[in-house]
Amino acid sequence: MRNWPQNRQWFLDDLLHAESGLKRRVLQALVPGALRKVAVNQGLGRKTKAQVVAELTRHYDGLNAKLQGHAWLVGDSIGIADLAVRSMVNVIDRTVEGQALVAARPALRDWAERVDAATL
Repeated sequence: MRNWPQNRQWFLDDLLHAESGLKRRVLQALVPGALRKVAVNQGLGRKTKAQVVAELTRHYDGLNAKLQGHAWLVGDSIGIADLAVRSMVNVIDRTVEGQALVAARPALRDWAERVDAATL
């Protein structure tokens, strides 16, 4: 999703934040194609955007259900599961599609805010 046209620029800006000049311009031109190739080879890039969003929706629905009535994924305090899952949700949060999915799932949104507050 980060390589989809509507999400690509923030990703490139993050990835290339320390690069400038010709090196930055060359990498901006090459990275999207390289990422597309990796995604195709891994299988995710062979799915339609609708399939990717549907799978993410299913995962987010599961997380949202798991978090109903619970502050953390496992146990009574923040743990490694929260940190691992939040790191992935954080990247997806930066996409247009991910933002909409999290916003529609209050338990997931609130959990993400708790993890962020506990780790800042």
